[in-house]
Amino acid sequence: TVDSMNITVELKSVNHRYFEFSSRVPRNYGFLDEKLKSYINSLVSRGKTECYVSVENLEEGDAEILVNQSLADSYLKAFRELADKNNLLLRDDLALSSLMRCSDVFTVHKSEADEDKIWNAVKTVTEIAVNNFIAMREVEGEKLKNDVLSRSETILEKVKVIEERSPQTVKEYNDKLQEFKKSLSDEELDRLILETRDLIEYQEAEDDPETLKCIPVLSIEDISKKARKPVVSESIVGGMRCIYHPIYTNGIDYIRLIFDISGIDKKYYKYLTLFKAVLGLVDTENYTYGELYNRIFMETGGISNAVNYYEQPSDDVDGLLSFEWKGKCLSGDIGKVFNLIEEITLRSVYTDKERILDILRETKSHMQETVAAQGHVVAKVRALSHVSRSAALSDCITGIEFMHSFEDLLKDFDNKADHLINVFRELTGQIFTKGNLILDFAGSKEEFDTFQIAAIDFASKLKKECALNGRIDVEVNKLNEGFTNSGKVQYVCAAGNFTRSGLKYTGALKVLRVIMGYDYLWNNIRVKGGAYGCMSGFNRNGDSHFVSYRDPNLTNTIEVYKGIREYLDSFSADDRAMTQYIIGAISAMDIPMSPANLAIWSLSAYLGGVDYDMLQKERDEVLASTVEVIRSLSEYTDAIMKDYILCVVGNSDTLKKEKDLFDKVEPLLRG
Repeated sequence: TVDSMNITVELKSVNHRYFEFSSRVPRNYGFLDEKLKSYINSLVSRGKTECYVSVENLEEGDAEILVNQSLADSYLKAFRELADKNNLLLRDDLALSSLMRCSDVFTVHKSEADEDKIWNAVKTVTEIAVNNFIAMREVEGEKLKNDVLSRSETILEKVKVIEERSPQTVKEYNDKLQEFKKSLSDEELDRLILETRDLIEYQEAEDDPETLKCIPVLSIEDISKKARKPVVSESIVGGMRCIYHPIYTNGIDYIRLIFDISGIDKKYYKYLTLFKAVLGLVDTENYTYGELYNRIFMETGGISNAVNYYEQPSDDVDGLLSFEWKGKCLSGDIGKVFNLIEEITLRSVYTDKERILDILRETKSHMQETVAAQGHVVAKVRALSHVSRSAALSDCITGIEFMHSFEDLLKDFDNKADHLINVFRELTGQIFTKGNLILDFAGSKEEFDTFQIAAIDFASKLKKECALNGRIDVEVNKLNEGFTNSGKVQYVCAAGNFTRSGLKYTGALKVLRVIMGYDYLWNNIRVKGGAYGCMSGFNRNGDSHFVSYRDPNLTNTIEVYKGIREYLDSFSADDRAMTQYIIGAISAMDIPMSPANLAIWSLSAYLGGVDYDMLQKERDEVLASTVEVIRSLSEYTDAIMKDYILCVVGNSDTLKKEKDLFDKVEPLLRG
């Protein structure tokens, strides 16, 4: 019982990778739902959680019963008319009892509930329930831990058996197929061969032109000739660069504080992702991390951080490496966003080693999930890191280079924790200075004025000098690599750069990307090869790649990449097909954007050195693409394959069997 209210809070949960919440509260207390979700999530980070709440007010406020007199008169009149018409005797007490059954005649009006008082009372009980809930989970977790540890020898023995059995799996499948083949009669075998031949012919056959003509297609004349224009206006505010996007945002403000860390010492590259992960999830001087999360959720539309790199049109020119705070809020709440970012940025406390270790373990878990689901991205970034300085930087910060250093850190966390905490403090001092700060805002002009005032006040709390005087410092060494995992498929990436052969970027490469994805790579890697997918990319700075997704092959896929030149030399397509390829390229350029996405796209173009003239030239080149233009791009693919860096993430046995393709083969994850 709290404040004259009997309150019951019951929590139930099952294991889940993320936090999912549902609640059941009394109908009159619906306002509690979001408050409960936010509060419980600040203390419980994962699990599918159900919350049941009952509230009995022991001291009901003043209640007044209102009578709808006109409706009561109408009921009485109807009763009398019914009695007269049917010769019934109508007594006054019967009429009154009948009226009492008419609920719409009487209305009970209660005094308005004090929501803050009720929430504070419910929160008090919820805190007790959550504490008991966490204690119960800890007990269960300890039991589970002990159970797993008690079976560790058995688990390791089973793993060893699986590893020993794994190489035999393919042989056993082949043996089963051979047995099946022997069981077939000559007639059945001939029919199977014929069906297989028919399937191959069907896969390789061109679609019927007459059938294709039945599908409506836009014409080139239907496509706008004008490129999308970045919405950007730059000024100086309080001595800082300020980028403004005058976009209608329907009363929502989008705030971005960009700290230019391009000159940071390369020894910090491997720590940037960890620093990003910890900020906002540890206590500050004024709040626990749970309270901080709750305030962010209640007062803003979200606050997050990111490490970004804005590469330039030439890889020879350093891009901008940044640590960024992103926030959004309703108009009028800009000050709240800045106050919370200031609290996290300047007053985070890094002394709780157990909390930091929990965050790092969670980061590792997400990293492993990403690697499992996006092996093609991992292979692409790693392959390009041996071609491009910008990709080499990305690999140091989020790629395989980072993953391996991170795993080494976690293995020896007890001995390295103090060093890591000192690094976090050093990064705080080096990154968050006024000299590094670039302001970015999307919203109304009135809110932009408020933003500038808040930004100047925020910057006044930072150190003024810029402590970073270096430049992007990475090494690019040619290396063909294989990274083994426990999967049965490969992610095969070949990468290179065409600008080193003196070639310049052209918008026609966007059309080539569509052709690769819907014709050559699709037919040879997806349809015939059995991979789940295939992709290619050609960047302005010349960095290019071809990559397969969940691919059962390795050497066959490499041969497909090597055959691109021959395909382009003999490339042919009628007007309808070329129009479709061009439309495919334009559709990727003209994706509808929300105000937030338009602001981000405009910012990326601006900081990445891409202006409107470059975008228009690119669009003109896309629209002007012809069969002859596409054939001429064989020079570009030749240049890419001349660089030819190979990176494969895939099955251990497959990679070891083809070890001569690589300079080195090693496990993708070390444990």
